[in-house]
Amino acid sequence: MKTLGYYNGVFGELDKMTVPMLDRAYYFGDGIYDAAYCRNYKIYALREHVARFFAGAAALGLHLPYTEQQTEYLLQELARHLDEGDSFVYWQASRGSALREHVPPRDLQANVSVMIVPRKIKPRDTVYRLRSAEDKRHFLCQYKSLSLLAGVLAAEQAASAGGDEALLYRLMPDGRKRITECAHSNVCALIDGALVCPPADRLILAGVARQHLMDACREIGVPVREEVLWMEDLLVAQEVLTTASGARCAPGWEIAGIAVGGQAARVTRQLQTMLYDAYEQATQA
Repeated sequence: MKTLGYYNGVFGELDKMTVPMLDRAYYFGDGIYDAAYCRNYKIYALREHVARFFAGAAALGLHLPYTEQQTEYLLQELARHLDEGDSFVYWQASRGSALREHVPPRDLQANVSVMIVPRKIKPRDTVYRLRSAEDKRHFLCQYKSLSLLAGVLAAEQAASAGGDEALLYRLMPDGRKRITECAHSNVCALIDGALVCPPADRLILAGVARQHLMDACREIGVPVREEVLWMEDLLVAQEVLTTASGARCAPGWEIAGIAVGGQAARVTRQLQTMLYDAYEQATQA
């Protein structure tokens, strides 16, 4: 198969699949999702992604039809149906199917869908031009919600301004800009020899790749701190680092046309080597 779509036990080519209109994902975006990359038909960090998926489902009261182990098996088996071994694996669960009412019926069983398309992760030497945008999302960002309109608009705004990724901030009453994350990646900074990451509170999604970056820093002796980051911190940081499943460690060397980072190239290259090597070793043929 060139692409794959799956919905509640039925699968086929993506352009042949349909979703019922009564699915609450359709009219409420009521659900969660996760995603990972597959190389040589092996989904990287699958257990970590599935664990986060189930934690989000439990927090939001979704009744999933599978266990964590069954979900891992399902995703891995579906990935093997593609013609190509390198792919992007996306899965989601909506609260279920019912007539449109804000309060859903009790014990509604979740609908599970999967989308798999051929795609490789970005090269090791990927660099981002960041464009800042006010973070107008809700205050439940710790869950990988299907409601992504604010992030989509920010990403479109960044692309229109010649950027590769949108750097999101919350505007504080005193006018300062508190950094949260990017439209589809986490952001951290090397400051005075330490990796500083925004705290994993309700304003950000704690990415699996973010945790891998933090672990790699600790392994090479770089201190790690989780604390509030401000826009002015990034403008003088040694490096601004974005991290996501599809770009393990991509420095941002420009924010809204202002050059940033580039002062800790050796450490950045070391982290990129560690993170990409770990991905390639875990997904060997």
